[in-house]
Amino acid sequence: MALVETFSGIRGIYKLELTEEIIEKYARAFLYFLKEIRKIENPKIVIGRDTRPSGKEVFNVLIKSLNCEIIDVGISTTPIIEHAVRIFGCDGGIIITASHNGPEYN
Repeated sequence: MALVETFSGIRGIYKLELTEEIIEKYARAFLYFLKEIRKIENPKIVIGRDTRPSGKEVFNVLIKSLNCEIIDVGISTTPIIEHAVRIFGCDGGIIITASHNGPEYN
């Protein structure tokens, strides 16, 4: 299966279609958007993940790729991340999940 790219995010099997390089590129694009387009000098991003086996690895790639303040809320749901963005006064949020797809996806 190919990497799925939609308005709501990207999805693929980690290390197959969803590689570290792709995660880094999307993370840097998000950071570019916040810094250069939204003109936020020091962005703050909240990140959470579901319980999929690759979630922590994807999180670690994101941390290496994002040069900004990160709030790690650990195991979370998408609505929790949306709420955390507001509660913590963040400039954006990332949820590492593949929703209803099989556990090999992220």
